[in-house]
Amino acid sequence: LTMDLASREEALALYLQASSSSRPAAEASGEDSDAGDEREVEAVFSSRPLGFEIRPAHGGCGALAHSVEGAAEEAGVASGSEILCVNECVVEDLPTDEIGGLLGSAPLPITIGLRLPPSAPRKKGKSRITVCTVNCRGSYRVVSEAIGLLGWQEAVQVTPDASVMWVEHADSTDGLAPVQTMSRIEAFLHFCRKVRLATHLNKWVRELPDEFAFAPETWVLPEDAAELEATMSKSKDTFIAKPTAGSQGKGIVLARK
Repeated sequence: LTMDLASREEALALYLQASSSSRPAAEASGEDSDAGDEREVEAVFSSRPLGFEIRPAHGGCGALAHSVEGAAEEAGVASGSEILCVNECVVEDLPTDEIGGLLGSAPLPITIGLRLPPSAPRKKGKSRITVCTVNCRGSYRVVSEAIGLLGWQEAVQVTPDASVMWVEHADSTDGLAPVQTMSRIEAFLHFCRKVRLATHLNKWVRELPDEFAFAPETWVLPEDAAELEATMSKSKDTFIAKPTAGSQGKGIVLARK
């Protein structure tokens, strides 16, 4: 089916809105999360030095930020903030020296979860969600219009502060922060090719036939030609032949013995 431009923009806007709603509340809205502790926030760093030092939070364990300056200050780190996690590693009960090692060795960009001290100023209001469209090629017009419809902000240069990174096909996801949403899953293009999809589905059908009963019986040619011929010789059903990289019904052939 062909959609007009306005319909495509509205559909894409709904998709982007759904993607952003699945992200942590603190990142999606620009406000502190109210799940658990209202002062828990995240700071993303794309380079070192991070701009702060640490000291033990309790008995040689945990870490509190101090001597905050530069990049850390710009990222919203306040002196006295407790470090809760480094990327996806929870660190609040680890020895302080071990936390320091993680801060110095974790791959960039590094996402640090923090609990701000009571004296730190609270963020107020909502900041706009930012979509980086540097890698948006074939769908740029629609994506740009959808961003405008949602009232979001478009970033035309790569930035670690973008909420959504638009990537297409085989674009690499190296360097994306854990809190950033992607428009595509890396290597998912492989499953848009019918031969690869059928090959993997057939393996799952053999392993878990009940769970994958929804998948139609599929043969990959020429490897399964003999099996397909034997099946067609005993059946009056119509079989659908599809090219591996076709789309929109192009190249489909209906066959019957």
